[in-house]
Amino acid sequence: LIQQCVTEKMISARLGTDEFVIAGHSMVDVEDIIRNFIDQMAQQLNEYNRISGKEYTIELNYGYPSVKPENLPEEREILDEVFSKKNVQKNSKRATLHKADREKDTDYSKEDHERVMDIMDRNLFLYAFQPIVSARTGEIYAYEALMRSPVEKPVSPLTILKYATLEKRLYNIEYATLNNVFKLVSKNKEILNGKKIFVNSIPGYFLEEDDFEKLKHKYSDIFDNVVIEVTEQTESDDGCIGVLMGRSDANGFELAIDDFGTGYSNTVNLLKYLPNYVKIDRMLISDINQEPKKQHFVKNIIEFAHDNGFMALAEGVETIEELKALIRMDIDLIQGFYTARPEFEIVSEIRDSCRQEIVQANMERYETLRKRVYLAANEPELNLMHLALQKYTGLVVAESEIKLVGNPDFVAGIKIKENTHCRMTVSDLRLRSTDGAPCIDVGENAVLTLVVEGENELLEGGIRVPENARLILEGSGNLTIRSKKSNFYGIGNDNNSSFGLIESNMSGALQIISNSSVGIGIGGGICKKGCGILIHSGKIVLEMSAINGVGVGTLEGEVPIELFECNFSADLSFTEGTGIGSVNGVQNFNANNVTIDIHGTGNEFAGIGTIHQGRGCIEIQNAAVYMNICGRRCFLIGTYGGELNVITKWAKLQLSAEGRECLGLGTYQKDAIAELEGVTLEQVLRTNDPVFLGFSEAFSTKEAVTELFTME
Repeated sequence: LIQQCVTEKMISARLGTDEFVIAGHSMVDVEDIIRNFIDQMAQQLNEYNRISGKEYTIELNYGYPSVKPENLPEEREILDEVFSKKNVQKNSKRATLHKADREKDTDYSKEDHERVMDIMDRNLFLYAFQPIVSARTGEIYAYEALMRSPVEKPVSPLTILKYATLEKRLYNIEYATLNNVFKLVSKNKEILNGKKIFVNSIPGYFLEEDDFEKLKHKYSDIFDNVVIEVTEQTESDDGCIGVLMGRSDANGFELAIDDFGTGYSNTVNLLKYLPNYVKIDRMLISDINQEPKKQHFVKNIIEFAHDNGFMALAEGVETIEELKALIRMDIDLIQGFYTARPEFEIVSEIRDSCRQEIVQANMERYETLRKRVYLAANEPELNLMHLALQKYTGLVVAESEIKLVGNPDFVAGIKIKENTHCRMTVSDLRLRSTDGAPCIDVGENAVLTLVVEGENELLEGGIRVPENARLILEGSGNLTIRSKKSNFYGIGNDNNSSFGLIESNMSGALQIISNSSVGIGIGGGICKKGCGILIHSGKIVLEMSAINGVGVGTLEGEVPIELFECNFSADLSFTEGTGIGSVNGVQNFNANNVTIDIHGTGNEFAGIGTIHQGRGCIEIQNAAVYMNICGRRCFLIGTYGGELNVITKWAKLQLSAEGRECLGLGTYQKDAIAELEGVTLEQVLRTNDPVFLGFSEAFSTKEAVTELFTME
């Protein structure tokens, strides 16, 4: 419409939001040009509304400079003068009700006018406090102080502002509001208990320096709890808001941009003002649960606020549906009749049912976010960076072969779909678990071959291999699993569950580091048929501490364990635990062509074997075993008592222990059966009651045994 109404000697352009500029020059009366333009705009708009059935309106505010041709200023100066005049006119229209117009104003009331003047003259203002609530917990975060009049003859705040504007006394209201609210805050410090107080400021009427210093002198001790709300009205607000920002920085009170999303406000100015809070206008909040366009706009405001370090507050929340929609969008603060109405008495908490609704809505949001899962199907290669950027929190793999690339520190879990046979290659992967879930979860009856390349790390969760599932580790890379969870397992299952078959053919290193209450390096809590631990190459390093724990094996029951052609080292601190074997159960351990180095401390500790009564077989061949244990009861290779076979051939055993009861090899009750051949055995037991060789029958005489026993 503007383009159709300007002359060919004029240029029109949009400045942004709802403002346009028309530029030109003329030697005739500019007022005539402006009047002609306004008349044409009115005709065009009326015609458009008639045809379209709409009821659009346009507010026109204008300004122009008069300059002499021989003394033309710079273009910037001309524009500054134009905008200054335009803003003065706009503010005047908004803020002035001329006496000549009173008869035309059907809302004018002499009684209200006199009533407002009396309230102002006698400072009869009252203030209601509306809670501003945390959208996370439902606890009261702050209050907004809202101006009210004496209840016996109430006058609305808008009516007060209307007649204060008429009498050009808005500045008086600004000073009275701040002074009165600060006084109430100072008086009610204990009730407020450090909570913030939001106070509205009138645009264009910020306090002059002398008046601000008066308030500062009386109330500077509460400034840390004060938030000044400003409504950005025009570009001319910049200087005033700049003054307020300076005062905020110097004196500690915070700033909030009010009614954001309407009128002049925009995100560019948020960056300019850098407030502590942005209050989203109630017009955008009303029925937001039903209007996708509003949801999109408000979501962008919230994300923009979070990205730039300030909080987003939703005004005018009046229904549970609006509340839930905003919580799903990650709003920070809620204000509205649904959570709490303004009250003259400061309330300490909102109603319990509403608080519970907020908590429940957050739980639902959390579950929704947590279940944002990507299903990988028909994708031979998948970039984890893309999933992280799209905020996926889980990955389900249903492929027979897939390669994961990218290293975004992916905070999510990977699930291998049930009944899937998958070969998954990872290279320089860094995966972090959430909610105590495993980083990699092998589904029931699934087989995962995990090919490890480069340096890989699993944080706060390991690899779950449930009963009836199988894990095969391959590759020349390294894999580190580290966690501080109270109930931890590196590879296998938790302390109450059975695990499947675990096989490692890696040529690289597998390192497990944990500090927990119950800790399992490789294995699980209990064993059932079909479980087993087969380590056939590479290097295994365990660094674990726990109240109850096992490095490789199980807490209860029998598990077959094989260590072939690998290096195994463990530094373990368990109140009650085992390096390799079970805490309480049957032994079935076979080591061939390996180096084993175990350092352990604890109240009751078994290096290779079990603490309590045990049976089964420990077989060590072509191996070097170095072991140093310190505790109350120490069993280096063996158990306390039971039907245990110990077969050691062509091995070097260097064993050391210190404690009240120390066993070197066999059982402490000396009822084990042994077969030793070609063994170099060195033992140092620091105890008053040592058992160097706990066997019930003589050694095999196939080859001599080199023995060096020392008791200290």
